Amino acid sequence: MNFYLGHLSIQVQNIRNLEQALDAYRVLDNVVDKPLCIDFLRSMLRLKPSDRASAAELLEHAWIKS
Repeated sequence: MNFYLGHLSIQVQNIRNLEQALDAYRVLDNVVDKPLCIDFLRSMLRLKPSDRASAAELLEHAWIKS
């Protein structure tokens, strides 16, 4: 694990970011709007809890509303 400027970086089998992990494990194969879904996931997966979106904010996210 590497901490750089408050970001967590884990490298597993040449996977360096969320998009690569989701593609490698085919998590979003049937998702219509991948970029919006990834934005939703990123808002939940912040390293610092204070930076994470609240449940109320997540319910208002465009991906949930679509």
